[in-house]
Amino acid sequence: GSLAAGSAAEVSLWRELAAKSCTLINKCCIAAVDKHPKGFAPAVVPFLQVYVETIMHLDYHALQGVSQKRLVLMTRFLAKVFHAPAYKRGPVVLNLASAPGRPPQEVQQEEAEAQEVQLCRRAIGDFFESPIFAQLIEALITKFLLLTDEELEEWESDPEGFFLVSNLDLDIESEVRRCCAEALLLFLMERNIESTTRVVLSLAAEADKGPGADRQALRLTEACLHAIDATALLIPTGSLDYEAFIVNDLVKYLQMPSTDVVVRSLQGRILHLLVTVSSELQSEASYGHALKAGLEFLQSPDVVLALYGVKLLHKLCLADILRKGVKSVQEAQSALLRQHLGPMLGSSFQLASKLQDAETLQMALKLIAIEIEALTEQTNDAETVAMLTTHVPQMWQTILALSEKEAGFGAPCQSSLINILLLLIEKVGDACLRANQLREVVFQLIGFCVNVGASHATYLLEDGLKLWRTVMLYGSEASISDSIQSSLGTLLGIIQAGKENHETLCILKVYVLLCGPEVIRGEREALVKLLVEHCLSEKGTVKEAFAALDFLYATTLVDPDLSYRLAQSAVPFLLQKVASKQLSRALLDPLLSLIALFVLWNGSLLDVFLSAGGSGGGGSDAMADELAKILLSFKSLRSVHEFLAVPGARAAGSLKRKVAVILLGFIAKYQPTRMAKYKDHVLQFGVSQVREEVQNSFSVEDLLDAKAGLTTGSEHAEVWGSSAFFAKAKEVFSRDPIYTLNLRELVGHTAEYILQAARENSDQQHVDALLTNIMGNMKV
Repeated sequence: GSLAAGSAAEVSLWRELAAKSCTLINKCCIAAVDKHPKGFAPAVVPFLQVYVETIMHLDYHALQGVSQKRLVLMTRFLAKVFHAPAYKRGPVVLNLASAPGRPPQEVQQEEAEAQEVQLCRRAIGDFFESPIFAQLIEALITKFLLLTDEELEEWESDPEGFFLVSNLDLDIESEVRRCCAEALLLFLMERNIESTTRVVLSLAAEADKGPGADRQALRLTEACLHAIDATALLIPTGSLDYEAFIVNDLVKYLQMPSTDVVVRSLQGRILHLLVTVSSELQSEASYGHALKAGLEFLQSPDVVLALYGVKLLHKLCLADILRKGVKSVQEAQSALLRQHLGPMLGSSFQLASKLQDAETLQMALKLIAIEIEALTEQTNDAETVAMLTTHVPQMWQTILALSEKEAGFGAPCQSSLINILLLLIEKVGDACLRANQLREVVFQLIGFCVNVGASHATYLLEDGLKLWRTVMLYGSEASISDSIQSSLGTLLGIIQAGKENHETLCILKVYVLLCGPEVIRGEREALVKLLVEHCLSEKGTVKEAFAALDFLYATTLVDPDLSYRLAQSAVPFLLQKVASKQLSRALLDPLLSLIALFVLWNGSLLDVFLSAGGSGGGGSDAMADELAKILLSFKSLRSVHEFLAVPGARAAGSLKRKVAVILLGFIAKYQPTRMAKYKDHVLQFGVSQVREEVQNSFSVEDLLDAKAGLTTGSEHAEVWGSSAFFAKAKEVFSRDPIYTLNLRELVGHTAEYILQAARENSDQQHVDALLTNIMGNMKV
C-alpha cells in the first residue's frame, strides 16, 4: 500500500504527512535542547544546518505556503540553541570526583559526551564568525519579520486583535512568527553584537527607497525598521545617530497619505519605534516630529495607527511627568506637549468610544488618566471638568455595555475609569462633584462596584471603596449629604461580609469624624468591634492593623469611651507583641500614639495596659522596662524624610517624639522608682522636646497632614476649601489632647516624680535647677 506520486490529491497528502513529520521532529529537537542538552549535542549541528539553510532558501511565495507553526518551531529551535548555556563556549566540567568507584564505561561515556559538547560549542562559535551568520540575520529580517498578505488582511478586518498580537511581550515560547523571529534576532545579537548591528543597520539603509517605492519595497523597509525596533536597546552607543535617523529617514514616511495598508503598516512601525527610542528625542525638531505624529495618528480612522498613537503619547506624557521640576532643555518639550493636552484629551475619548476590546480600551483610558494628571496642573479646572462631563457618562455606558457581554470582561476598564475619576477629584475637589452628570456617574460607579452580591465585585470592590472614600474626603456637604446616611448600611454589609477590611476601616474613620460616633453605636458597635479585633489579631495583615489603629485614634478623639471598648482586648495583645519583639515596626508608632491618647484620657489605663502586655511573661515591671527603652530610643531618631525636609515629615517626627515623652512621663508617675535609673535620659529627652516645640511649633494643618493624610500645601488649599470632611477634621484634631498638651508642664511633673522616687529634694526650686542644669549641658 504505498502511494505513488501522481495526482494532485496524492501530492497534497504526501506534503501534509511531510509537514506533520517535520513539525513533530522539530518539537522533539526543542524538547531535547531543553531537557538533555549534553546528550543531544552530537545532533545539534546537523539540525542547525538544516534549519538555517531552510530559512535562507525560503522565498516570498514559499513563505506564504509554509504553515506559521513550522516557521515558529524553526526559529524557536535556533533561538534555544543559541541561548542555551550548555552550548556557549567554556570548559566542560566533568563529574570525576567519584571516578575510582564508578564503572569505567560510565567515565568513558561522560568523557565522550564532554568531547561532543565541546565540538558542538566550537561549531556554533565558528558559525557566529562565518559569512552564513550575516546571511541568516538578513533572511530573518527579509522573510520572518516581513508582514504577509494574511497579516495585512487581519490589520484591516480585526485591527484591535492585530494590534494586540503585534505588541505581545517578547517570548521565545510565543506562537507568533514575528515574535519568535524577534527573540532569535536578539539572541544572535547577544552572541555577536557588532556583526548583528552592522547587518541590521546596513540592510535598513539599503531598503530605504523613499516614499515613492513600490509596495514590496515598503514592506521590506517596515521589516528592517522592525529589526531596529527590536534591537534598539542593544545597539552600541554611537552606531546610530537617532536625531538624524528620525528627522531625515522616518518623518518622510509619516507624511505619506495613509490610504494603502502597506503604507499604514510602515507608519505604525515608525510610531512604535519612536516609543522605543523616546529617550533619544533630545532636540526640539525630533521631539516635535514625534509629538505631531502621535497627535495626528491618534485621530486616524485606522484603529491600529490610532492605538500606536496612544502608545507614543502615553510615553511622552509619562516622561514629562517624571521629569517635572527638572530645569533643562526639555522644558521647551514640556511646554510644547502641554499646549496640546486639551485637544489630545478630546481625541483620546473619541478613540476610546470606538474601541471594542477591553485591553485596547484600557490603554486609551490610561492615556486619558495621565493626560488629566498633566492637564489639571496648568489649565482652568472648569475647562477640564466640562470636558469630562461631556465624555465620562458616555464612556461609562460603553464600558457597562462591554461588561454585560461577558462576566468580568469590562472590569479592567471600569477600574481605569475609576482611576480617572480619582485623579480628577484629587486635583479639582468638589468642582467635579458639583457637575450633576459627573456626580451621577461617580455614585453609579460606586454602587456598581460595592455590590458584594455581584460577580464583578470580586474585581472591583476595592476600587469602588477607594472612590467612595475619596468622594467623602473631598465632597462638600451639598454634594455628599444625601448619600452619607443612605450608604452606611451598604458599608456595614461589606464589613459583615469580611471584604476589604482596610478600605472599609478608612471609610468608617471618615464617617466617625464627619457624622460623629453615633454611626457605630448601639447594635453596630459589636460588628465594628469584631472587625477591629480581627484586624489587630494574628489573622490581620499589617495594612489592616495600621488602618484599625488609625480608625481607633480618630474615634478616641470624638468618643474615647467608645474607642476603648472597641480596643480593650486588641491593644494588650499588641503590647505582648512589643514585649516579645514581634510587632511590625510599621505598627509601633500608631500603637504608641493610641496608648498615649488613652492614657491622657484616663491615666490609670497605663497600669492596665502594662499588666496585660506583660502577661505573656515578666509581668508589668518587665513591660514597663521594655517600653521605656523603646521610648528613649526615639530621642535621637529622625526619619530620612525629616532629613530631606519632606513636607509634613517634621511635624510627624515631632509628634512621634512628643508621644514618647508623654508616655515616659506617665510611666514615671505610676512607676517612679523604675524610672529613677533613667532619670537623666528621660529628662534630657523631655527638655530637648520642649525646646524643639518652642523653636519649631507646628500648626493644626501640619497635624492633619501627619495624622489624617490631608496635605494642606498652597496647591491644595482651594481643593480643601469646600470639603466638609476637612472642616470637620480640622475642628476635631485641633482639640487632640496630644497636640494641645503643654509639654513643659508635663516634663516638670515628670522631674518631680523621679526626684521623689530617688529620695531627692523635689520642691519646685530643685526641679527648676535640675531642668536648667540639664538644659545647660545639652548640645544645641
